[in-house]
Amino acid sequence: MNRHLLPLLLVIISLAGLCRLGFEVASRCRASAALGPVNPVVGDASFVARFGRGPTDETPDVLRIQTHLAYAEQRLRQCTPEALPAALRQRRAHLLDLLHAYWQAGVFPRNAAPDGQRHPCFIDGAGRICAVGYLVEQTAGRAAAECINRRFQYSNLLDMRDDALGRWVAQSGLSLADCALIQPTYGPVYTPVASGNNIPNGYGTASAVLGGLNLSALALSSSDAGRQAGRWLPWLTMASGTTQLVLGATRFPAAPEARINGTPPTNESQKILSMANLGVGTATVLFGAWNLLHRPATTAQGPRTSWNVGPAPAGVGQHADGMSLFLARRF
Repeated sequence: MNRHLLPLLLVIISLAGLCRLGFEVASRCRASAALGPVNPVVGDASFVARFGRGPTDETPDVLRIQTHLAYAEQRLRQCTPEALPAALRQRRAHLLDLLHAYWQAGVFPRNAAPDGQRHPCFIDGAGRICAVGYLVEQTAGRAAAECINRRFQYSNLLDMRDDALGRWVAQSGLSLADCALIQPTYGPVYTPVASGNNIPNGYGTASAVLGGLNLSALALSSSDAGRQAGRWLPWLTMASGTTQLVLGATRFPAAPEARINGTPPTNESQKILSMANLGVGTATVLFGAWNLLHRPATTAQGPRTSWNVGPAPAGVGQHADGMSLFLARRF
């Protein structure tokens, strides 16, 4: 390869890596922004109230659901209508006690809807029941809950048009809006929340490109051709190393948010890749800085092509009677 093309090639590869990194950051932001709410009425207000921020695509679904149900229970206990008869007050308090026991147990249905979106799920294929379904089951029987499930398995409660459900709500001490506040949505079952082997394709590609670029830059800097190159090479080496360092730091998996019940998830594969990016990026930056500091100053040389105007050459004893243009080319 022509050595004069190496700088251009390295610049192109470095820009490609930077573009890929920007694409990954933008994709991650879009994924977080498009995260479905845990409740169609109040969204993720429960998570914000507890943690001071919204959930991300890596937040365990169990944590989101339990946080929401605890929030709904507290809010309904604080907002009992004053005009509610004593019998319905007592029934309402009993249902909220059942709700508390339900979310503490942490056993929730799995959303197997074919569209892959967040949905409520009244009862799943394994018999796990949702919060409102559990309240119906405990007070009206399992058959009543299963009857509702056959018609409205993945429906929002406010969209359910069922006489039996309407009668149950009227006798529960809760309003239909209260039940809609309780009802969570569930993430699709095939989406990995935080597995032990979950390296996003874009992150893996960007890491491979930058790793190859930095190893090539290190090899070139150590060669005779690299030692004769200008100061652009160590600067480019440090720039590409910094890019890989930033990539590893920004994509290092955060400590998982502890579940209320269960073992926190981990992502060891992404953690190892991020540590490799941090290590290779740091080594590349340090080598580039050392190379820059210890690179000898370029010897000043004259231009390869020069010209001059002077008297025309004449023989010995002859007088020059004209002017000439002199061109010189150094090879």
